[in-house]
Amino acid sequence: MVENKAKKSIVKEEKVKKENPEQLKESKEYKLKNLKDFYEKELISKEVYEKRQLEILSE
Repeated sequence: MVENKAKKSIVKEEKVKKENPEQLKESKEYKLKNLKDFYEKELISKEVYEKRQLEILSE
């Protein structure tokens, strides 16, 4: 039964991605994760990271 719930959850996620992939890209969570990834890879400075983080959170 737990396996069925997991499968349904995965199917639901895939449906959302297919129906509206732009909404996923524009989510705050997505933006923050990308921003953190850039910072951890040292592609942006700490100052830029913190400034952009605040901008995203205030959207």
